[in-house]
Amino acid sequence: MSSDSIRDDMSQMVFNKDDWSTSVNGLVFRKVVLELVFYFYEDEALRSRAAMIKIMEEYADIFGPKLRWTTNPDTGKWKALKNGYRSYMTLDEWLMKAGDGVWEFIYHGAQDRQEAGDILICGVGSGIALAKKGFSRLFCYFPVDDANFSKSIQELTERAYKWAKMLKPFHGYGGYALATSHDLIIDSYVATIVLDSCYSCTHPGININSFTTDSNHLTKEIKSADWLTFLSDHFLEKLGGSDKIKMQLTAGDGLVYRPYPGGAMIMAGPRPETGDGIGWDDPVMEPYRQVGRIVEPIRMKKHKGYFRTRDIILEGGCKYLSPPQFRVWLARFSPKETDES
Repeated sequence: MSSDSIRDDMSQMVFNKDDWSTSVNGLVFRKVVLELVFYFYEDEALRSRAAMIKIMEEYADIFGPKLRWTTNPDTGKWKALKNGYRSYMTLDEWLMKAGDGVWEFIYHGAQDRQEAGDILICGVGSGIALAKKGFSRLFCYFPVDDANFSKSIQELTERAYKWAKMLKPFHGYGGYALATSHDLIIDSYVATIVLDSCYSCTHPGININSFTTDSNHLTKEIKSADWLTFLSDHFLEKLGGSDKIKMQLTAGDGLVYRPYPGGAMIMAGPRPETGDGIGWDDPVMEPYRQVGRIVEPIRMKKHKGYFRTRDIILEGGCKYLSPPQFRVWLARFSPKETDES
């Protein structure tokens, strides 16, 4: 693909610096949000589903009237909500319909059903039969509100810890991320892939995700360090146990270890960071690197990446996230001697 073709695609994009959103033809297809994501195994007692119902109720207490879209559980087609979350089938009814099989729900608050928005909660279940072959997952977004940032971050931290205690994820993450469009056509544009690559190059604190890919592949290792990193006892034991991890964290600046039954939440500083746009060596990201050094033994080194291999040359020193470069990006918080080329 030529540089001219990429520039033509990029010229269609409009970036709004006030809310960190990017649009194509008036449709928001990328937006920086605060995100929580949990990967977990379902159990026969459906404890995880009961926890998700409670989490959804709490999320609806915050954003319920602002949720505009959901999907029909039988057809998968989008449905507009007239008066928020409670104007349609509640989540426990969704999961009762699913029985022991695969299930999925999504609610979001963007103006258009296809848009990327900063109010969203989504759960996807592998079902009991497939529980040991891939993860179920729950992820949700929160707006980036500069006016009440300190208060909202404190509330998000407490909420994330509470939800992790309830859901007991195998692993999970919290911090800044790129919310994506629900329009698969726009999402396949070269421009969108280039944008993801540019964000990953300049702002190491902004995560990019393919939840389906990670649900299927991150079954033995974790993705990488984030502002919040949730680890089950399985991983804590691999790292030498809680006492060893707490001792390592005390050497860092503002790092916090908060255990709960079944796992622990590690905080890389009192607030999430995007980075200042100067690359991976940004000093503001040092708490993330400190956590990265601790979790390096359990980080996935052979991830296949999210994007198809293409011959794309980006300007400004950024590299397209082909599978090899994607693995380099995953190691951005790792000790330098372990970075892959």
